[in-house]
Amino acid sequence: MQRIIYIFLLVLAVSLNGYGQDGRFATRRLNSMAKALEMEQLTESNQAFAFRGKSLNYRKNRWGQVEHLGYHLFSDAIRTAQPSPVYDFLERYLLELDLPSEFSTQLRLETDEVVVKGDLAIAKTFDGTETFSIEEKGLQKYKVSWTKGKQTLTMAFNKDCQLLTGCNAIELEHIISRNLQRIEPTHIEPFYPEGGNLVAKNDSMLLLKGETYLTNNINSNIYLKPTKDEGVYTIVEDANWSAISVANVMTCGSGTYDYLLDVKLDKYGYDTEDFTISLRQWLSLCQMEGCKLYWGTKKVEEDRVTGIVLALNSQMAYNHMLSVSFPTVLLAHPKGEVVPHIKARLYAYIPLHYMTEKFFNSK
Repeated sequence: MQRIIYIFLLVLAVSLNGYGQDGRFATRRLNSMAKALEMEQLTESNQAFAFRGKSLNYRKNRWGQVEHLGYHLFSDAIRTAQPSPVYDFLERYLLELDLPSEFSTQLRLETDEVVVKGDLAIAKTFDGTETFSIEEKGLQKYKVSWTKGKQTLTMAFNKDCQLLTGCNAIELEHIISRNLQRIEPTHIEPFYPEGGNLVAKNDSMLLLKGETYLTNNINSNIYLKPTKDEGVYTIVEDANWSAISVANVMTCGSGTYDYLLDVKLDKYGYDTEDFTISLRQWLSLCQMEGCKLYWGTKKVEEDRVTGIVLALNSQMAYNHMLSVSFPTVLLAHPKGEVVPHIKARLYAYIPLHYMTEKFFNSK
């Protein structure tokens, strides 16, 4: 019963508070944690902070918002040597458990399906000298362990984007909409592939063979053509090769033309949100989140190609799915006031266990 009440109050808090949180924080949870710690001023300074004698770690994103707050448990060296979202989660989550709450630590752990073996209290003694390991249980779970002297602390938890970020599905939709519309477009670089990865398709085209995902029809293949500089290639972007050109553009972008997308974001509760962004903004967001892009063609017609981009983040266990209708006239890079846009429907932060070939075919 306590667990049901706890979950209900979390949902109620989201419904009542909406998304009017302090804009200096990237998420509502970080905003509320800073208030509980009476340290909202951390957004205006670079000073050191501590809680109950333990140093805190915080980080700002490219927009100056606090995107991480937690105990300082991991060095920059270990984060660089083995990149993982686990570090931010553990630092934030262990701090959260120590903040005042009307619910017990055990209830919160059970609700979040976090299994602990050992004494949680020893986490506050960690200083980077202990042995730490991360084990990934496929696409389902993480298991982490600290060993300090004769003491061992182990935590196992789901690979779940909502758990790892501290945001529910509604807030994640709000975040992706906000970030897509404010992110700076990425610069498209030429390709310098290794010769062994290239397969000649004809006299002027080569295939940089990628990986498949879910089915052989969804892959990260890139079709290239050589430039005048030896070993340097650009993507095939030609109306005469519409299917492969659209696949190239939607996963790599264009070095000379920035396409526009009319996006309809599919939201919780059968709601939607419409906005227009550039293709490079979409690619920038996927790059920022560490997603790998795959394309699957669904239909090739005389005037358009329809298909789906899957943006996979295996460490956070989610996909973005962008369902696309691409007018092939755009491959000629038309100019002027009346230029068609790519029509796209976005399904964001889909848990990996929902991703099947049947789900792909239904969108």
